Amino acid sequence: MKSKTFWIDFLKGTTIGFAIPIPGVSGGTMAVLTGIFDKIANAVASIKKDFWGSLRSILPIVLGALFMAIIGFFGIKKGFEYAPFALSALFGGLVLGSTPVVTKELRGVSMKAMHGTRIAIGFVIAAGIGIASALVYYFTGFSIASSLQSNVYWIYPVLLVAGFIGASAAVVPGISGSMMMYLMGLYVPVVSLYTTWSNWKDSTLYGVMFGGGVCLIIGGIAGFVLTNLWMKDLIAKKHDPTYEVILGFIFGSLVSLFINPQMVKTTTDGTALNYWIYTGLAGANIPGTPIWEWIVGSVLFVSSAILLFCITTRVQKKEAIAKMKAAEVPQAQGTDSAKALNDSEQK
Repeated sequence: MKSKTFWIDFLKGTTIGFAIPIPGVSGGTMAVLTGIFDKIANAVASIKKDFWGSLRSILPIVLGALFMAIIGFFGIKKGFEYAPFALSALFGGLVLGSTPVVTKELRGVSMKAMHGTRIAIGFVIAAGIGIASALVYYFTGFSIASSLQSNVYWIYPVLLVAGFIGASAAVVPGISGSMMMYLMGLYVPVVSLYTTWSNWKDSTLYGVMFGGGVCLIIGGIAGFVLTNLWMKDLIAKKHDPTYEVILGFIFGSLVSLFINPQMVKTTTDGTALNYWIYTGLAGANIPGTPIWEWIVGSVLFVSSAILLFCITTRVQKKEAIAKMKAAEVPQAQGTDSAKALNDSEQK
């Protein structure tokens, strides 16, 4: 592989890596937008016939994706420490901007009471996940994330299930795995577990870091495989109802992005008091979300929604054009064959 080609594919891979840690952004969308989706698909399809050739083809893409994903995870960790609302607003805008992925599947569907009910069901489920977990943490101080570094035995099956749910969500159109982890209140804690340097110096955390990581991976693989099979059959048999529930889930997740355990803070003065990051805690002289963050968050929400909406619709147009061209080729071949047969008959 030429050096120039390697670095071009590496840079394109970074766009996929940029999408991996961000809730609401699909790595597949970025792959289509940068024109490397077909290259990845072809390499995977021919991996049995030409393993080393396929590996060389996708290696720079994988390296670029890993490089940017690592930077992204560190950046999100730091960003959430200093501006949690602004970061959540960015994620919310990206989630809203990705809705054309689902709405295009519902074009021509006349919205009746039953359709609205399905959307409402999806909304309640997604919003309820964040709100319920946030309220439990606020009033009781309990959350799965708060037990992540305590080495309790039940954290491992929980991470196994979390990996399964996260990977399952990644298969569902319009929903990303990282977004699902965010709604469960596990996204930032899990990212912080691996991106905090002091954790790597503490051998008591190796169990949850490595054992928990294995559980996440195993659950993720199981969720990815099983949900792929399940979703394919479900969409084939119940296309419109499935996408209606998904659309409601996306709208409900906008609520949970702003109300979840990650938006509840524990005071740093040794007390067990909790407070919403929006309001702070006046008695302990702890400030809430500052005005500048409200402004920045609002700008990020609107701009990211518009940006991803434009990107998504552009990708959809490219896919539609590609399908039209692919459909024209057999027709052209059929016309040429018929013409040749007619000429031979005349002769």
